[in-house]
Amino acid sequence: MAVSNRRGRKIETGLLGSGVAVAVHDARAGVGGVLHFILPSSMVTQSEETENPLLFCDTGVARLLEEAKRLGAGASRLEATLAGGVEGPGEGSEFAVGRRNCLAARQALESAGVRVVAERVGGYTPSALSLDVGSGRASLTTSEGCQELWSA
Repeated sequence: MAVSNRRGRKIETGLLGSGVAVAVHDARAGVGGVLHFILPSSMVTQSEETENPLLFCDTGVARLLEEAKRLGAGASRLEATLAGGVEGPGEGSEFAVGRRNCLAARQALESAGVRVVAERVGGYTPSALSLDVGSGRASLTTSEGCQELWSA
């Protein structure tokens, strides 16, 4: 997770598989942040949650929003972009980690009153997300190139 109020900063994720990247941005405050989590809920195991709460959507999104607010973001002004949640070949609905991660991200953001303005989730192609903190521009890089998802 990274959060910044430096307008020239670009925050990038590593490769997103079934994990999901949540990028948040407040244009007025010039605050942006990105979380890359890999599991929907910290209820799976308490030991991992205390070691690294950013692995999980529920605890990671809460930390992302707290840090953005600490740097001056207004809760009502935050907008979010989602990416990732790729499904592996033959991954049945019993596991569907990517799909569950996407659903958990939408629910966590909705509960916090953060509007999702763009998303590119699911499918079978891994990607990486980048957020320009100053402009709020979110882009996605895949093996097919770079594509803008959102620009504030």
